[in-house]
Amino acid sequence: MNNAERPVQFVFAGKAHPKDEPGKRFIQEDVLNLTSLGEFFGTQAGLFTVILLTVALAGWLVSLGMEGYARIQKYCFYVGMAGLAIMFLVMLFGSNAGFITAFNSESARLFGTTGDVYQATIDQAGDYVPG
Repeated sequence: MNNAERPVQFVFAGKAHPKDEPGKRFIQEDVLNLTSLGEFFGTQAGLFTVILLTVALAGWLVSLGMEGYARIQKYCFYVGMAGLAIMFLVMLFGSNAGFITAFNSESARLFGTTGDVYQATIDQAGDYVPG
């Protein structure tokens, strides 16, 4: 595997079963290395990487000229409008009870909370006085 003349690359394909927590954790942490990706972008090297990528993207867009840039901008606008339409449809046809149930279950899964976290959040927001 470490032969410089004939390197070997492993390609992982597929996904873990929805209830396979160790499999999902393996893919997220070991294969994709997502846990340290956020930490990387918080370092100076990560910031430098983002700057280089931004400069490269800006250079590529400038090299396309105004017509090419306008074409890309048009497609980005269409994708953004489609996403906005989907969000409006979900808000229009989704149920409040379903949202509350999903909010409580995801907060329990992500943060280890118990009880009606949605109502506690609403209660806390009611006590907020801006300024």
